[in-house]
Amino acid sequence: MKKYIQSYLGLHLIFLIIAMILFLPLLLNGELVTWRDSQFHIARFHELIMAQQNGHFFPDIIKYSGTNSWGYGLNFFYPTYLFYPLIFLWRLTKLPVTSILIFDIIVVYFALWSNFAIVYKITSKITSKIKLAFTFALTYVLTAAIGNAILDNVAVVRIAYMTQYASNIVILLAPVVVLSFYNIIFLHDNRTWLRAAIYSSFAVMLSIPTTLGIVLTVLCMVVVAYFKR
Repeated sequence: MKKYIQSYLGLHLIFLIIAMILFLPLLLNGELVTWRDSQFHIARFHELIMAQQNGHFFPDIIKYSGTNSWGYGLNFFYPTYLFYPLIFLWRLTKLPVTSILIFDIIVVYFALWSNFAIVYKITSKITSKIKLAFTFALTYVLTAAIGNAILDNVAVVRIAYMTQYASNIVILLAPVVVLSFYNIIFLHDNRTWLRAAIYSSFAVMLSIPTTLGIVLTVLCMVVVAYFKR
């Protein structure tokens, strides 16, 4: 543990500072970048809080529909369980905007480190692997997005734009899943199985449609590997 801290503490601090800088203007002004899809997410978070205040801590995905009548299906395809830290912050501080921004900072920091770690892991034979992993992590997290977050070209990390919110978080973590399976399928290194399983679970608990895209990508890799053999 001591060796790990000595080796990577600096990188963790750099990633955390980058994440904080990205959201600092929004934090100082108490602002969110919203779009019409944002009302679904904010209403869903608020309804989760109301449910918890009434002793219902694990909403039924079949009955739970959201205050804006978005329909039962959305709550099945976009589970809420990984948003519980955000809900906890919201209830603790009574500051919804600040809570969302702090949650975004944590997500971006975690995505930066996760992407760095997987690239560093599978490029062990490359001498400049730290530079490669750092460059990939920073470039990817600053630019990766799905849906309107791409079309509208938000001039900050894309999850700051609360549209397709859960899906955009999955997109930030997608390389970890894909590269973990790449390492297993093409490099025949099974040491990334646990990482693949954990991050796949994260994806499923945020956005099933986006996870399906990742699954199809992995299946294509399996087919390519089969024909290469």
